[in-house]
Amino acid sequence: MSQIPESIDEQSSDLISASEAAHILGFKQTLPIMNYVKKGYLNAYTTNLNNRRYFLRENIMNFPKPLPIPPPPEKFK
Repeated sequence: MSQIPESIDEQSSDLISASEAAHILGFKQTLPIMNYVKKGYLNAYTTNLNNRRYFLRENIMNFPKPLPIPPPPEKFK
């Protein structure tokens, strides 16, 4: 994780919380989002005030949506 880039205002609507990012991507909890950060698929930013993680709205909106789970092979017999 890195500090918020200087080109982005900390109070800007361009930054969203982990829970907002999870909601946009269709998750009920933030754990999948944090796993994406650990794997390097998403970048998280922190502020000087706290250790909370924030995400750029553009990155979340452009993140690929997961494919639906395919039906089990037994359905095709």
